[in-house]
Order: sequence, then C-alpha cells, then structure tokens
Amino acid sequence: MKNTILALGVGFLIGRHIYKNYDKKEADLKEAQIKRRLVDTLEELGLSKREVRSQSNHILRR
Repeated sequence: MKNTILALGVGFLIGRHIYKNYDKKEADLKEAQIKRRLVDTLEELGLSKREVRSQSNHILRR
C-alpha cells in the first residue's frame, strides 16, 4: 500500500513537471508567432525598424 501511494505520488509529480514544461514551450511558440505577425503588420504600414521594435514591445508589454 505504501509503495503504491509513493509510486503514484512520484508519477504525479513527474507528469506535472513534464506538462508545465510543455505548456510553457507552447505559450512561448504562440507568443513568437504573434510577435512575428505584429512586426510584419507594422512593417507593412511603413514604420522604420526602430519604430516597429518600439511599438511591438509597447503593445506586448515587454
């Protein structure tokens, strides 16, 4: 009984750790996609590179 509970606890913690890392990677990928799309849009509007960087950082609050 004690070994079963210990194994379930360790399995839960490992699974949680893996899921948190996966979720963080997915969020970082989505953020990068959004930023690329935003930069492309601002460049299409004719802003300079400096203005694009400034505006994208302001919009994304980095």
